[in-house]
Amino acid sequence: MYACGPTLDEIVVPPIENYKVGVPILDGDISFTDLIPEDELSDLEIADDSSMYFEFDTAIVIATTDDLVGAFGSGGTDDFFSVDFPNPITGVSLPIPSQGVTLKFTSDASTCTSTPLPCVELQNDVSQVSYIRFMQGTMDVDYNVNAGETFTMVLSNITGPNGETSLTVTQGSSQTSASISLVNVEFQLSDTPTLTMSVTDASGNPSSSGTLTDIGMSTDNNADRLRVLFPSGLSSAGFDIPQESIETDYLTEIFPDGAEITFQDPLINFDFDNPIGTGVSIDLSVNGGVEAVTPNGNLPLSFTGSIADTGTVSQCSQIITVAAATDFDNAARTNKFMCNASNIMSNRPTEMRFAGRANYNVGAGDEVFFTNDDSVKAYFTTRIPLHIGFSGMTYTSGSDLNLDFSSELDDVNSAILRSKVDNGLPVDGTLKFYIKNRERGRTIDSIIVNGNQDGQQVIKSAIVDDNGVVIESKEQYLETQLTGDQVRTLLNAGYLDISFDLVGDADSTTDYPDPVLIKKNQRMNLQMGLLLDATVDLNGSN
Repeated sequence: MYACGPTLDEIVVPPIENYKVGVPILDGDISFTDLIPEDELSDLEIADDSSMYFEFDTAIVIATTDDLVGAFGSGGTDDFFSVDFPNPITGVSLPIPSQGVTLKFTSDASTCTSTPLPCVELQNDVSQVSYIRFMQGTMDVDYNVNAGETFTMVLSNITGPNGETSLTVTQGSSQTSASISLVNVEFQLSDTPTLTMSVTDASGNPSSSGTLTDIGMSTDNNADRLRVLFPSGLSSAGFDIPQESIETDYLTEIFPDGAEITFQDPLINFDFDNPIGTGVSIDLSVNGGVEAVTPNGNLPLSFTGSIADTGTVSQCSQIITVAAATDFDNAARTNKFMCNASNIMSNRPTEMRFAGRANYNVGAGDEVFFTNDDSVKAYFTTRIPLHIGFSGMTYTSGSDLNLDFSSELDDVNSAILRSKVDNGLPVDGTLKFYIKNRERGRTIDSIIVNGNQDGQQVIKSAIVDDNGVVIESKEQYLETQLTGDQVRTLLNAGYLDISFDLVGDADSTTDYPDPVLIKKNQRMNLQMGLLLDATVDLNGSN
């Protein structure tokens, strides 16, 4: 009843010759953003039409508040943002008549009438002040009144901290001084702010028995805003701009040193702001000037107010004029564009250096406003559209691999690495595989798709028009013959590095890479598999 032949585990299946099998390797899409290092993506912006551009912003303070007030002749911000006036009471005490005494503040005492006290002008350490908003300080009056009498002082024609037009302080005979807080109080000197001082008796009737001995502002008075009047003008105001540098080795992680890049319409703004109420001329031709530092030498830079004029030499200049600010809260800013930016950026500048001088020309009778946190800033903004030509870009990525098939092969008759590429990107490329046993292991072998040598771009770009704009994707079928050793190494691999050497060039007949327009929605689809003709030992004898 029992079979007399061998058991199942004793049956030997002979090797199968000319066994054909397909092994899938890759299947996926690649966009250009997949080829960009992650830390560079934060500077990449995507427009509504899927076009992309890099944008880099740098702001540098080139003049502090101290520098600014010093440019107008001040000894410093403490002196500039505080005011004083001479004590109008000289010699003996001033009697207070029953109708009271007034002290008027004005920007022009010659046009103001007041008795017995003269009209007074407020001054900082530079000139007359026509407007001030105090941050701190008090208006102080020393007086004497009879017992039981009341001293009243009213500061009117001002704007108080809550919008009041007057502030009042009343004190009795037990005191000899009175103060009104000036915190957040505004004096518009053209409105003639007025301090009125009077005395009433115990019944509330006007009295003429009191006297004044001193009127002044506390020495700690300080403003956050003021307007300074220059009756005779000021032609020498200005400050030197020390040399500053801005790093501009943009995209180095994408296009390493030695890579050739041609930029299409980069936009570079170099702007200055002006926080004060008079125009300023910034001369970047002195004190070292403005230039780009490149591996090919330093290139002078110039600017214009219109994008359309960036290629017109006659419209470009190293002198930038900034209008006066129109209010305390908003600095005026230029809108200047670098001339010949495409050529400058194609020279791969590592930095931009600039120095110069700012000159203010204040006319006779001009009023100039300042705030205590003013500063002059330079703004350097670079916008680089991904409409570029380039060579020397290399992208490497990798993935784990576990095909677990090599041990079953006795002989490899032929092996073809077949690739289908549907390229919607406007870039040519060379595709290489580096075979490793693990991610950080050594490279065991390499495969160049289609057997091409380094530098030959076998993967062809999508079809582009004369402007480098993609009009049709490019489909290709590539075959690469592999040796038996390459097959075994690939099938035993634990990790596969994929390397692309890429070129973007709309017109290969030029001696520079002609720009192509790269968009976010463009894709390269890559499907790859290994077709084997081999002798297979299903017993795994190897």
